[in-house]
Amino acid sequence: MSKNTVPPQPGKLLYENLFVRRDRTATLEVLSKGLYAFAQNAYWLLEDAKLLADAERYTRAGFLVATADEEIAKSYIILDACRLNFTLHESPLRRLCHAFYDHVAKHAYNEVVRFGHFHDMEQVRELFHTGLRRWWPSGDIESGEPDMPHDTYFTRQTALYVDFIDYDQAWWVPAPDWGRYGFEQTLGPEVLSGSRQVLNKLLYTRDEGLYKPEALGILNEIFNKHYITEHTSNNQLFRLYEMVAEKIENVLGIPHNKFKDSALMEWPLYHFLQTGP
Repeated sequence: MSKNTVPPQPGKLLYENLFVRRDRTATLEVLSKGLYAFAQNAYWLLEDAKLLADAERYTRAGFLVATADEEIAKSYIILDACRLNFTLHESPLRRLCHAFYDHVAKHAYNEVVRFGHFHDMEQVRELFHTGLRRWWPSGDIESGEPDMPHDTYFTRQTALYVDFIDYDQAWWVPAPDWGRYGFEQTLGPEVLSGSRQVLNKLLYTRDEGLYKPEALGILNEIFNKHYITEHTSNNQLFRLYEMVAEKIENVLGIPHNKFKDSALMEWPLYHFLQTGP
């Protein structure tokens, strides 16, 4: 009987499974399979969320949307790993594997993906680090405003669990219609369509063949010689993507414009997991 009563750390185990126990070719194959799986599961989760929303079970539907968003974020975490050298960049790869299981980190990835357009990598860093902040103190004890937890507290915990709220001094009960506002257009795009729009880009990337190991291998081959930080200029970054697009078109026959519309062309975030709060 094993004397080890401590379960393995999921992020550590994921790193070993993906990047230690396999050579580069096998790693690219397993990462490719993961990207297909994340997109499919996110699709199923959003379909289930629609069924619940149609039945006016908005609170639980919102939880499923949040879970689908996390599956979407896993795609971008894995694509970030594809930009690194699997042998030399151990520390950022370990951070990415930890982020794979971290609700807050996945939320921050989605914040950057949904915002989309940035002036430079410094602005990307600022938004990503904001998304990683786990606690927002009110800053003024006399304001009457409560300290605020991270957004994931509201999309996940309060959508499912009864809890005692210190500020209200009362029990919180997640009634089925509590999340109705998120599925209405009055405050802007409703959550279901917003998540579907992001998922559609992943499905497009999959359907165009850009999740294949060969495509990921080209992304890795060109990016793993460069470590992207907030000091990387847009010209440097976009030149690397131009090189990836050209080689994918030459080798795989996938048109240049299809790569540029895909999820592979996104702001690299792995360094900001190293430097963030």
